[in-house]
Amino acid sequence: MLARQFLLVVVASVSLAGCGESEDEAYRAAFKPVSAEIVTTGRGVEAAMTGAGTKKNDAEVAVAFARLADAAARLAGSLVRIDPPDNVKKDHKSLIRGLRREAGALEAISLAAIEGDAVAAKAATGRAKLVSGQIRSPRKRISKRIGLEHG
Repeated sequence: MLARQFLLVVVASVSLAGCGESEDEAYRAAFKPVSAEIVTTGRGVEAAMTGAGTKKNDAEVAVAFARLADAAARLAGSLVRIDPPDNVKKDHKSLIRGLRREAGALEAISLAAIEGDAVAAKAATGRAKLVSGQIRSPRKRISKRIGLEHG
């Protein structure tokens, strides 16, 4: 009788395990809102870069880019907490690196604005533009591999 109860528990456990999300579904659910926020932050970076010359003073520029740097760093942290499936692991790591590099470049723009250093700001802006591809490309590849409608 004890063996039969044990067998029923094992069968029930296996059946329940099959009812959960697959690794890909869990990743898709976790990645989708982060991906959307990456896109939104990217648009914010573009707007800040094109609108930096219209700010009233260097302090406004510094604050705008510091906020964007914080957002990029926070997004990288969000991705670190998500366990990717094997088919996107490489791009997932690349995306984290890209976001961290972008955060650094945006912070450099902010610091250059505080210091009133136009040369440093221009160099950091060039780095930020270069790094944006290191975010866009892996994010789009991940989106395509996991079946998000809009990569």
